Amino acid sequence: MSIGTDDETAIRALVHRYTSAIADRDAEAWSATWADDATWDLGGTPTTGRDAIRAAWVAAMERFVDVGHVATFAELHVEGDTATGRWVVDERTADAEGRSFAFVADYHDRYVRTPSGWRFAERRLAIRP
Repeated sequence: MSIGTDDETAIRALVHRYTSAIADRDAEAWSATWADDATWDLGGTPTTGRDAIRAAWVAAMERFVDVGHVATFAELHVEGDTATGRWVVDERTADAEGRSFAFVADYHDRYVRTPSGWRFAERRLAIRP
């Protein structure tokens, strides 16, 4: 099914809100991008539920003094009130000891349309070699 312009724009805006919240270190705005029963999988043990995802993100962000996260659109497929997508991300971080980390990865997403708009139902990170 081809993507309607409104759906594509709304899902792109969701990803941009997610990325902007990372740059701003805004846990409230970041967690608002997730559905209540969403799953976040960074390649280890998946975390399920918006509150648990928020807590995991806050704990992870405490390790870093700087985080840069850029998402490049790759593809979207919408079917009614659900959608899937893949975004290429480039992330660069620095911790308090001055160590830098960088990686490029794919986020494989599932989205759900809620009364508040599109939200992440699942994000699964796959780091590229």
